[in-house]
Amino acid sequence: MRCHNQSVCASISKGNYFYVIANTSTSEKATEIFGKLSVESIVILARKILLRSLFFGKLTEKFGISWMVSFRQYLIQLEFGNI
Repeated sequence: MRCHNQSVCASISKGNYFYVIANTSTSEKATEIFGKLSVESIVILARKILLRSLFFGKLTEKFGISWMVSFRQYLIQLEFGNI
C-alpha cells in the first residue's frame, strides 16, 4: 500500500476479516473465477468440493484483496406417500 502522508499511514493497519465473496450459479463458473484470481495469488484454501454439493475456495490476490469463491447446490427431494 502506498501512502503520501506517513503520519496518517502509521495508524492504518491491514484488516484480515474482509472478503469479497463471489457466489456462482454453477461449479464451472466458480472454478473459472477461482482459476483466474489465483494467478500470482496466495491461495489460503484450495478449491474443494465439500459435502458433495459445495465448491469453496479462498485466496488473497496479487493486489491484496481477499476473496471467497463458492457454489452451493441445494438438492431438495420430497417424497410423498399415498394420500
